[in-house]
Amino acid sequence: MVLSKAQRRFLERSFMISPAVINFILNGLLAGLIFGGRPVVTVWGANGIVVDTVLTFFLLPFLTCLIVVPIVWQVIQQGDQAAVPWQRSDVWWLAWLPQGKWARAVVIGVAAALVGSPLLLAVLYFLGVETLSAGQMILFKASYCAILAALVTPLLALASMADVSQYLRQTTGHLSQAIPIAQLPPGQHKSHI
Repeated sequence: MVLSKAQRRFLERSFMISPAVINFILNGLLAGLIFGGRPVVTVWGANGIVVDTVLTFFLLPFLTCLIVVPIVWQVIQQGDQAAVPWQRSDVWWLAWLPQGKWARAVVIGVAAALVGSPLLLAVLYFLGVETLSAGQMILFKASYCAILAALVTPLLALASMADVSQYLRQTTGHLSQAIPIAQLPPGQHKSHI
């Protein structure tokens, strides 16, 4: 898998650092709304840490996928970033993701919930955590969401870069960038997400 320096910077800035910061803030605010009025949050229970963590580990990657896929397609189709010379099937850790943003969103959400949430909850268990104060819960959720976003978003962006590049190869026969939308006549842009 080869990425140019510009593509690496694009991934780091737009799909690693920015999502981490945004998710830290948004999920901290969300946790404040949900847990802010409680003296403590228990690990177990209908409104506990386990339920919230599993739901978050599904929803964050699911929603991230629905946002990232169209952005990457648009950026590459407009010519703001170059297409990549490799296919998703060439990279084992991208090949397992299905085609199509909805299927991919479900699969990445389920995978994160099944793999990530047990790991995080195991850490709490081994640390002996049974309850968190509202402030601790807000910081806990904001932090793990920032880390999750920084891990999942670049993966989704790379898969989408490969997909749109393959689409360009199939439709144009080469890896040239698409004509920027601003230069197309009205009604000529079609999204293939």
